Amino acid sequence: MGEKGFFILFGGLIIALFVAGVQGTTLSNTASSSPATATTESERAIGNTSRAGDGSSNASYTPPPRYGTTQNTYISNRDDVENKSNTEIQAELEDLYDELWELEQRVDSALRRQPESRYSDYVRLSRSAATSEDPDREYLTLTLDRSAGPVNISSWYVESYVTEKRMALPNGTKIYRDGGVLNQTRPIILQPGGRAFLITGDSPVNVSFQENMCTGYLREHERFYPNTNYNCPRPIELMERYADIDLDDDSCYDFVNQVGRCRMIQEDDPRLDDLSGRCERFVKEYLNYNSCVDAFSWRTDFHNDDDWYIYFERDEERWRRKREIIRLMDQYDEVIAVLEY
Repeated sequence: MGEKGFFILFGGLIIALFVAGVQGTTLSNTASSSPATATTESERAIGNTSRAGDGSSNASYTPPPRYGTTQNTYISNRDDVENKSNTEIQAELEDLYDELWELEQRVDSALRRQPESRYSDYVRLSRSAATSEDPDREYLTLTLDRSAGPVNISSWYVESYVTEKRMALPNGTKIYRDGGVLNQTRPIILQPGGRAFLITGDSPVNVSFQENMCTGYLREHERFYPNTNYNCPRPIELMERYADIDLDDDSCYDFVNQVGRCRMIQEDDPRLDDLSGRCERFVKEYLNYNSCVDAFSWRTDFHNDDDWYIYFERDEERWRRKREIIRLMDQYDEVIAVLEY
């Protein structure tokens, strides 16, 4: 017998004992009422004997009521008590059945978390947009506690406890390169405090990747759910670091100062005609994603909060919109986290 069966049997035994106790009490009350009837018959017999000895055996004798109105009141009160007791017993039985149901639910929930993973104390799984009908917008959020060490999550998988559908977390690229470059992928190592967005649909850049301070440039042509950050380095900072622009080139300084963060300038932009050749080359070569990566990938804050965008590349939604149970499992088939809604 499993754990669930034991607990349910134990709860049923409690209810059975309670019902047996109630029946015993009822039988006891019935038995206690019998002597009163016997006493009444005995008294009648004694009354008849007395009349036979007093010479008036032919007379009709009717004994006075022993209790009179008081007896009727006693019977009425006893009925009220018995009715009230039955109501209370019914309520207590219903409470016991409710407690048994709640116990069964807790047992089920506990069993869904077994066997427990060694990572369960350090990982949280959030619902996020799990109920979206669009697979490209449907995602869960995995968060690693700051007290944990780096963890390889590419050996993990997520599954629906209801439908038994399962998806393994893929490898990803740590520094994505744009423009048709073949990005090599490796197991994803999540750092303490890092997050991973587990997205059901296709990657806009054809690979799972780690967010960095330059990914805002990618939003010029692609849509990400959830959105990537928009905190690219200021263009003027790039110009001062990498462009040899004369201090008196006011048109170049004015133009670059007006360009917003994470904004790429198209080659056919008519404003480029008013810039010097040196300034135009800087704008075309440095105000884009790949150049931003080349310039800033050495910085310790390049990857910001260590967020990963992980794509399962599925064409249809995976999670149910209600009555769903999602489990995050490790490489040992042990339960890391459970999400129920």
